[in-house]
Amino acid sequence: MRKKFFAIWSILLVLVISIAVLVPGCGDGARYDLTMAVSPAGSGTATDLTGASPYASGTAVNITATALGSYQFVKWTAPAGTFADPNAATTTFTMPAQNVTVTANFVEPLDHFLSYDVPEWLEYVGEEVSLKDQFVDITVTVEWTLDFLNPAAKNLTESWPSILHPDYHLTIYGFNYTPTQYWKVQVENQFTSGPQWLDIWGPVALAVPTQKLVPGDHGFPEGLDHFLAYLVLQGPYLETPASVKDEFCPPEGEAVTVWSPVEFFVPVQKTHGAEVTDIKNPLAHLVFYEITGAQVSYPEVQVANQFFAKNLTLGEPANKLGVPTLKLDFYESQG
Repeated sequence: MRKKFFAIWSILLVLVISIAVLVPGCGDGARYDLTMAVSPAGSGTATDLTGASPYASGTAVNITATALGSYQFVKWTAPAGTFADPNAATTTFTMPAQNVTVTANFVEPLDHFLSYDVPEWLEYVGEEVSLKDQFVDITVTVEWTLDFLNPAAKNLTESWPSILHPDYHLTIYGFNYTPTQYWKVQVENQFTSGPQWLDIWGPVALAVPTQKLVPGDHGFPEGLDHFLAYLVLQGPYLETPASVKDEFCPPEGEAVTVWSPVEFFVPVQKTHGAEVTDIKNPLAHLVFYEITGAQVSYPEVQVANQFFAKNLTLGEPANKLGVPTLKLDFYESQG
């Protein structure tokens, strides 16, 4: 009887061990693939320094990200597993009990922009475009020119930084769309003093990459996204002095005061006829702040984009400053 009892238990034990080996995720033998990726394509490299994939669940893997060109590393993301520090370019990643892709996210820094009103009504554009960003998916008719955005340098000290992309210009157009949704976005830039929530509403306008022909004979802004503009309904009160300078300003720049945020720009995919323009730099956003004190306006610029080649009259000095901004989080508000 005792021999029969031990024989039965021996058979059961063999079955349990066999099942543990055969079923994925059970036992010490399970291994999972780690795939390294980057976003956007061509922005950098992501490397598994340990280099021994597949890994067992719970394995701490050494990883590193290296930016290419003017891109900068922002953060690591993965659908499962954990990072020792997701914001550090070199860190460790703890493997989950599944195959997983770990992505190094980079951003190409944008310049600051000075925004000039275009007070002269040009002829109606009347072009239909479809627009899709992280908030909306809409089809609208582009109507009138509103603003012209010029890349600018800004300093809070004595030294002027270089303009990274002197060919990056944008023309802002209104369109026939009445927004009904509100969002809260968490952003961070040089004026936020850490992460900060903004209440936004929109979209209300479309920013289109534009070549500035005169003055300067600039090239077309290859690599610059389209943007949807959202109104900032609530943001911090600043009253911060700064100096700004663009192609229109004197070498010593202009002293201005930076006030509250008024617009939030989000990169957007645009479909115009059969042409689809995908988002190239999904992490690059802009917050525009109201400014006062600018004195210089340029009487006329000659520009060309997908909608027209025109002379734009810039009637007033710059009234807004666009600041490169990282968007950390967002959710839809109930109004």
